Amino acid sequence: MGFFKTVFTNKRLIWQMAKNDFRNKFSATSLGSVWGFINPLFFMGIYFLIFYFVLGSGDMITPSGKNVSFIVWFLSGFAMWLFISDSLASVSQSVRGYSYLVKKTVFNIDIIPVFSLVSNGIVAVFVFSLSMLICFFYTIPNFLIIIYMIFCAFVFMMSLTRLTAALTTLIPDMTSIISIFTQMIFWFTAILWDIKIIDTKIEILGKILRCSPFTYLVYGYRQAFTEDLTPIITENHGLYTIVFWFLTILIFLYGNYVFNKHKSDFADIL
Repeated sequence: MGFFKTVFTNKRLIWQMAKNDFRNKFSATSLGSVWGFINPLFFMGIYFLIFYFVLGSGDMITPSGKNVSFIVWFLSGFAMWLFISDSLASVSQSVRGYSYLVKKTVFNIDIIPVFSLVSNGIVAVFVFSLSMLICFFYTIPNFLIIIYMIFCAFVFMMSLTRLTAALTTLIPDMTSIISIFTQMIFWFTAILWDIKIIDTKIEILGKILRCSPFTYLVYGYRQAFTEDLTPIITENHGLYTIVFWFLTILIFLYGNYVFNKHKSDFADIL
């Protein structure tokens, strides 16, 4: 409970530090913070052009036979993945990046990963809003699922990055490990391919992949725009939701333990 009390007590400082962090990332460029929004637009556009026009990916068909435009199917899943990957990459480096704050005994370093995540959330809100705006021209999304999945994403990434921020500070090689891990998760998560391909070949493997928190977030957010059957939230009597929150709580407890145990050593390590 101490972590949540710290976050609540320092909520204004967290928001101010998040805004400063976002501006500082692009302070050396002429366009400044605009680059924070240009980068995700560029990557989303490149991937869409390659997979739709070059590789010829057509419209997607849901299990109920509903025809879904590829741009809706793609943008919804990729928007969630951009938030996950960007947060994992930048927040994991947050403690090292703010080493000068770590060395100040009066600064509470518990909030460093939090305001770094909120900083990434600024771009995430833009990407989520853009994906919803574009998809709205093709379909009417389920806004309750959208709100729930975005909430899940922020809670899960806060739990995961608290752990990775501590490990990256303790073990410099963790930066490379996280980069490799992110690439693996990208291809094993149904972002650029349909998970139904696995279901038709090895059904049990499809169920295992759905137990991944990353698949749960990407697949669940995408279903808010594309699916007209039972969403992953309630699929198999809520099994995947139970697994997601169990893993999220487990990761948070372990990450909180590692962070609290070693945070007094961060200044000496850095």
